[in-house]
Amino acid sequence: MTDMPASLSAAVDRYAALGRLLAAAGVPPARTEQLIADALADDARATRDVVSQDIRALVEACLARLDQRHRRQSDEASLLMTRITIELEVSKRRARDMRSARSRLIIALLLLQFLGTAVIATALVTGGAFTRPGAIDVPANASATLCQHEGR
Repeated sequence: MTDMPASLSAAVDRYAALGRLLAAAGVPPARTEQLIADALADDARATRDVVSQDIRALVEACLARLDQRHRRQSDEASLLMTRITIELEVSKRRARDMRSARSRLIIALLLLQFLGTAVIATALVTGGAFTRPGAIDVPANASATLCQHEGR
């Protein structure tokens, strides 16, 4: 006979003892077999129920861990989306501020250019009234003027 685990060997011994007890009580062998078969079926159902409950408990625990992990990951994803949204808004605000600063600089440069053009136009219209007394007028072609003074 093969080696059996201790729990199985104990169960076999229990059913064998039950068979001997029933035989000693004068129960016919067919009825003894039927009673032992019914006891085996009841034990099998009880074992199946215990195993089913254990499996159900394991599955529920696994599902609870998966649900907890899913909630945690969903919370992390939500937090990440919030951070990304905030960072995007900050970037938009910075870009808008940079554009407005650049626009103000361009407007200031255009105003300075306009002011310079207005001063030049005023000087031309007034015939140089804004120049200092005693200032020398420099002609547009200085070398030609120099040649005229030297007598060339």
